[in-house]
Amino acid sequence: MAQRAWLYSFVRIVALAFVIATVHAIDFAALTWSASLESFAWLLLMGLLQATVLGYVLMRSVWRGWKLVAAWCAIYFGITVFQTQIEAIVFLQYFVSIIPVDAMPAIVLNDAIRAMLIAPLAVVIFDRFKPSASPKVGSQPLRLTALQWIWKTGALAVIYVFIYLLFGLVVAKPLAGTAFDEYYGNLQLPGWFLPFQLIRGVIWVLITIPIIRMMRASSREIALGVALMLSVPIASLVIPSNEFMPAPIRFAHLVELFTSMFVFGWIDHWLLTWRRQPKAQQTNLRGASHPS
Repeated sequence: MAQRAWLYSFVRIVALAFVIATVHAIDFAALTWSASLESFAWLLLMGLLQATVLGYVLMRSVWRGWKLVAAWCAIYFGITVFQTQIEAIVFLQYFVSIIPVDAMPAIVLNDAIRAMLIAPLAVVIFDRFKPSASPKVGSQPLRLTALQWIWKTGALAVIYVFIYLLFGLVVAKPLAGTAFDEYYGNLQLPGWFLPFQLIRGVIWVLITIPIIRMMRASSREIALGVALMLSVPIASLVIPSNEFMPAPIRFAHLVELFTSMFVFGWIDHWLLTWRRQPKAQQTNLRGASHPS
């Protein structure tokens, strides 16, 4: 039975990988097939990475049906479209020499359609649309007070900005070498850059909440699911070649995005689920661990 379950999971991952690769090979704005055989192979690699992570979380989800579809669309769209394209759109005047203004509508349209196709198909492929045959298990809410939500979300937003800057400096820049300075040579960050990234940090926290709530597994498995969901889908997007980003920049961002977002995802889960034990309980635990 265990071997059969592993086989079914593998088949579903491969099927979803082909769906992801195929959807990304279609230019929906122009209604054309835009991938060569070589580029489709890279799209398939991206699809395999994403499908493995999506499957990992979906197979541990107790949510089903339209509730899961709606949540999954919001999660996948937020990670692969909103959080990536909002940065390009907001900074478009600074990236205009890299990404033409008139190319952005088609890019955003394609990414949005792809996300809205992939997310529900992933739920169907991993058989999470139908109600579970096992006894119904409710989701585990994050039981936080309003004050806890505020300070934890704020702290995580600050941590995100710190990780964003740190990994850009110590990972992306050294890996890209001289190509980094050439590519971003004309970039001038506006004064509101840090507040904007703080807002993105808050959005990342909001994206992780339904991931944590839908999963039923050990704390470590859920933390891994959150870290992988924040890192692999967004990092894998730069695997296929594109006309706006040379190979050294893509490789540097691949490593930077995966490592930085994985670390942030793990910290995000830890802080959101961390609870300070009352002093009386701490005293009882210490006494139990040191019997006289």
